[in-house]
Amino acid sequence: MVFCVIIVYGRGKVRESGGIPGKRKGISFLVYHAFSNEGYNVYQRCYVSVTTRSGPRFNKISTLPGTPPTSNYASVVNYSSNHVNLHSTTPAFNPATNPSSFLTTLLSNSDPSLWSNLQIDGDGSWLIDAINNESLDICNDGSYMPDLSRSACSGAFILRCRESNREIKGCFTDNSHDADNYRGELLGSIGPLMLLRAVFLSCPESSVHDDASVSTIRLHCDNRGVVLHGNYPHSPLKDGNTFDMLKKRYWHSRRFTIEF
Repeated sequence: MVFCVIIVYGRGKVRESGGIPGKRKGISFLVYHAFSNEGYNVYQRCYVSVTTRSGPRFNKISTLPGTPPTSNYASVVNYSSNHVNLHSTTPAFNPATNPSSFLTTLLSNSDPSLWSNLQIDGDGSWLIDAINNESLDICNDGSYMPDLSRSACSGAFILRCRESNREIKGCFTDNSHDADNYRGELLGSIGPLMLLRAVFLSCPESSVHDDASVSTIRLHCDNRGVVLHGNYPHSPLKDGNTFDMLKKRYWHSRRFTIEF
């Protein structure tokens, strides 16, 4: 049994108070009761009766075929075949007409230049299925070659679905006087976390989304420091040459459940 409310612009005096129709010039409210797939009852506000704690009274005026128009869902009390009291209303859910894709979300929530070296199979939408099916493998690694440059390091990462054999590969570079192998390892671990967050944000209707409690995602890394910091993202941070990297890592690691 579904009740809904629609606002009708025209003659009449009604008002709104706390989500309940009342007096306002030129606006009236109708309550619809969808009793089956074949029709619905129409109720109109009765201004003769006094509004009580149960809400304003609406009297039945007709029965129509089809599906009623809906702008708000309604909760009612004192329901009978001929009248009903409107208790409260809430806006009807309207799904997004243009849901964001994974790539659109990724580029709009981070600096697009970060992904200039990203290689991706398809549009990345397969990542949600891989997470739900627990078939996603994630690995990262870092690189620092002081014989070539003491102010540069890099981190690479790969996300691969064991069932579909699809992959996402990428890398980040950092030019800093604090460059070392550990910063490179941290760089490599941040990339997958940013990709996963974009996946969750692009699929709000999925059972897997940002800040959700989901089945554990595992990320593999051969650096003990990255593993320890990844598994304890709420531990206090200490000042040091990797403070900025760890802060970014912690922020992303706290968005969902992941095991390093």
